[in-house]
Amino acid sequence: MYSCLPAILQEAGTCVIHYWWWGFELSQEGEDMKNILAMAIFSTLASTAMAEGFYGAVDIGRANAQDMCSAANFGGNSSCSTTATAFRIGGGYSFTRNLGVELSYADLGNVNPVYSPGYVQSTKATTLQAAITGSLPVGSGFSLIGKLGFAQTRFKQAWTTGAASATDTNVAYGIGAQYDFSERVGLRVQYEDFGKVGSLPITATSGTGRSRVGLLSAGLVYKF
Repeated sequence: MYSCLPAILQEAGTCVIHYWWWGFELSQEGEDMKNILAMAIFSTLASTAMAEGFYGAVDIGRANAQDMCSAANFGGNSSCSTTATAFRIGGGYSFTRNLGVELSYADLGNVNPVYSPGYVQSTKATTLQAAITGSLPVGSGFSLIGKLGFAQTRFKQAWTTGAASATDTNVAYGIGAQYDFSERVGLRVQYEDFGKVGSLPITATSGTGRSRVGLLSAGLVYKF
């Protein structure tokens, strides 16, 4: 800094020039900081705006009712199956690049346990899910994804002498990864757990069996 105290007896003109130049430098630095801050805010808003919006998804995978063939359910029958092909359609909204919501419906397919000779059973499972979704970009179009919400899953069982059904609503979660080919199209792979579903005991005329239900799937995501 420069001083203009009268005791120093500096020339008035020189002092004025010094103060003017110092003030000009501070003014220029302030303008530069404003420009940098404005650019940072604009970039953040633009990035968020690009990430916001609705999307749709279609998934195909393998559902697993891992306990369906246990001794508690169908006596460990060797002909019992625990997996089936599953299809799902869903849609959601991304509030930011990292946070959103999703609603989906899935047909988890049929497993075909045999209760006893003459009582052939088919157990169909469906689930309706609502979840909060999260995404963590890790670079080069890849993101780690997760979801946490509720799933209402139904077992509907038919056999030669009757029918039964059971519905459970559980906390559901999922983890996976997504690769975005472009701003609109992506591919995701995830595993989800819908909790335990079904009813016991099992007789020749009632009970669906009770099992934890999971889904391993892959699907396409389209951002509108």
